[in-house]
Amino acid sequence: IPTGAANTLGTKLQLGLLIGGKRCKFEIYGTAILRLFPASNEYTYELHGEQFTTTNYLGWYLGLDFGYEILYYRRNGILLLTGMGLDGFSATPLSQDEEQTYNINSFNFNIGAGYRYYRKKSNNSFIEFDFKYNFIEYQNPGGTDLSGNAMSFFFLYGALI
Repeated sequence: IPTGAANTLGTKLQLGLLIGGKRCKFEIYGTAILRLFPASNEYTYELHGEQFTTTNYLGWYLGLDFGYEILYYRRNGILLLTGMGLDGFSATPLSQDEEQTYNINSFNFNIGAGYRYYRKKSNNSFIEFDFKYNFIEYQNPGGTDLSGNAMSFFFLYGALI
């Protein structure tokens, strides 16, 4: 859910993969996320001195994320979360001409909290709900102002190694 002028892009469905591990109460993950569906509103971008208008959007996040389990009680865990990485999206004109594709990128620093339910006492598989606030600043010189941050909600199914 983008905030500020980035709200032009609209809310996106995110699909991702986290690979990492846990030691004691600390967790570290390599994270890859794709964000899907067109922008909610038209936006413009400038490439080689020419302006293009589009609603096309394909977003991504590649980063390193960390967790710390601050509370564990009867298969329930509360986590503090943080992460950082490259966040961005590809903008292509409505005509889908690949030569006019423009990537709009930003550094993403995020913080949040999560709730985890471990499925079995002897099994490390879990279901988790996370909330994160993402500090991003998309730069789109010559185009629509896309500055702002974003909130993320995640539903995860996983297993600890």
